[in-house]
Amino acid sequence: MLAEEPQKASFSMKGKFYGFIEVGEERGDNVCASGLTLLKMRTSLSKSHKKKVTITVSEEEILVSFHESEQKLQHPIEDISFVWIDPTDPYSWGLISKTNDHCLDHSTNPIFYAYKMEKKALKIVQPLYALHVIRFKDRNQDDCKEGKLIEIEGERVDDDLTKVFTH
Repeated sequence: MLAEEPQKASFSMKGKFYGFIEVGEERGDNVCASGLTLLKMRTSLSKSHKKKVTITVSEEEILVSFHESEQKLQHPIEDISFVWIDPTDPYSWGLISKTNDHCLDHSTNPIFYAYKMEKKALKIVQPLYALHVIRFKDRNQDDCKEGKLIEIEGERVDDDLTKVFTH
């Protein structure tokens, strides 16, 4: 008899995908704000619509599944360098990732991905911050001491993953 593999903790949310754009830095509010502005302009000028997606967050990755196609985007947690909520729209958020396998020129520049959720982005961003605090404690030790990663929009980030993945 084969042993069943333990089920991994995860949760999913529906939203829309603005797109992705190459950026010059791995971190920063201004980088993300500029990236989102450019992606919104590109969508508006091309008269196209944001693509509907389901975003699944687990301890290992963020998996983005597109509704109209079989296409999927994977963002391994260790490749995500920055997560951001749009201060002007609590439903929009983005991340900067080091992986860019889907880019044709295979550039080494980081990529900004932007999303708009059906529910407030805090519900997806807060667990991502918690994952980074837990998985990269050594790397984030200075940020944690300064309280940068401990609170998001005034809400404390819990570092117990069993609480993070049970809503």
